[in-house]
Amino acid sequence: MKKYNFLYEDGDIIRFNGEILKIYLPKSNFEKKISEYNGNYITTMGIFLFEITTFNNIEKNLSGEFHTLKLPVLITFQYNDSDTFKGKLLKELPEDDYNVFILKKDDIFMNNKKIEKGIDNCSKFIELLHNGNIPPIIPYNEIINLYIQTLTINGISLNNKSFIYELIISEVCRYSKDLKIPFRKVSNKEGIKETDYKNINIKDVPVLSSAYAGIAFEDIGRALVSSVNKTKNNEKQIESPIEKTIKY
Repeated sequence: MKKYNFLYEDGDIIRFNGEILKIYLPKSNFEKKISEYNGNYITTMGIFLFEITTFNNIEKNLSGEFHTLKLPVLITFQYNDSDTFKGKLLKELPEDDYNVFILKKDDIFMNNKKIEKGIDNCSKFIELLHNGNIPPIIPYNEIINLYIQTLTINGISLNNKSFIYELIISEVCRYSKDLKIPFRKVSNKEGIKETDYKNINIKDVPVLSSAYAGIAFEDIGRALVSSVNKTKNNEKQIESPIEKTIKY
């Protein structure tokens, strides 16, 4: 984890050394079990925005300094108070509903810096990616680093080359303004930021690709509706390798 001067180690615990720290977790995290309550502690995937601020800033209604935690494992933190926020935390991010957890001096930011290794911890990040829950606070080109990092931290080897993970990422991350377009195809274009993607559920990839791929996969009802719309709107479709061998 990146070293911050507003955090300090107390044995295996990492505590906050400042006036106010606010952790912003989308409310949807709790619906999807990405984040969970445990008394006055929260267990969550260590990928979120947090704000370092002061009592003076709050009195003057001024924003503090925002940081992004990029730790692809489950962590548990303590909170002193809580609030809610609806809107844009940063101008480049979409509007969202957040639960805000407030830490004060000496509160626990991370209850154990020694991560418990295991497939369960590792699979949480992979599920996050495959289920379409990676937030756009993580630049597209850094997602592969997090994938490899969670495997390394947990001592897991999937016996695959990095390009296999990159292939998955390239399909489940779509251009936010047109989900039919994989983000990799527009990421280098002028005016496109590395956060202009939307992570989708891996099960949605066939439906977005072509009518044939959607029908051949699962959720036939949804696939048929999507296929009719694609034909009606004369949308461009990606021909799968198997389609090239079939005449119909």
